[in-house]
Amino acid sequence: ARSRGDVKNADNWVHGLQPAWSLDCLWFESASIWIRRFFDPHEVPVTRLSPLATRARSFGNPGFPWRRNRNVRGGTLRSGGLEFGWGLGVHAYSQLRFGIPPDCHSFHFQVGLDQVAGRGGCVQARVFTKVGRKPIFETQPLIGSTRDVKTGSVPVSEAKELILEVDPLPNPPAGADPL
Repeated sequence: ARSRGDVKNADNWVHGLQPAWSLDCLWFESASIWIRRFFDPHEVPVTRLSPLATRARSFGNPGFPWRRNRNVRGGTLRSGGLEFGWGLGVHAYSQLRFGIPPDCHSFHFQVGLDQVAGRGGCVQARVFTKVGRKPIFETQPLIGSTRDVKTGSVPVSEAKELILEVDPLPNPPAGADPL
């Protein structure tokens, strides 16, 4: 990435980026850039894929639709004391089904409750590759937004779909908000 323009006035800056697939440099006005994200050529964030299907249920509130790169209220994704530039914001219960690209061999995620849940929210996250099958990844109950869980590398080379599910616990542990 390169930059050029008036060093003292960021409003006039333009930024150049030359992706591996382009022979030319792409130029963007500084004011039009919200966030920068860089991935290795073999990495595809799930937020770049559109879900094949979604399911959601909500208890006692009108519900929140899932959001790409935002929490369910439209704010920045924050969990475990960290801010995330990309991710999926969902409200429990929620299930998102994605088609797995043919060259995908594994995935890794970081799962946590957003800071808007505070210290009391309580969910369990699961990842499936087929509906009705045993999860290939499952968290312990997550209580509050102070910690996240990393999945590590989870193999999916034979799978056609990735199903992400977040479930409120029917019997939350002591100290957890039941709603």
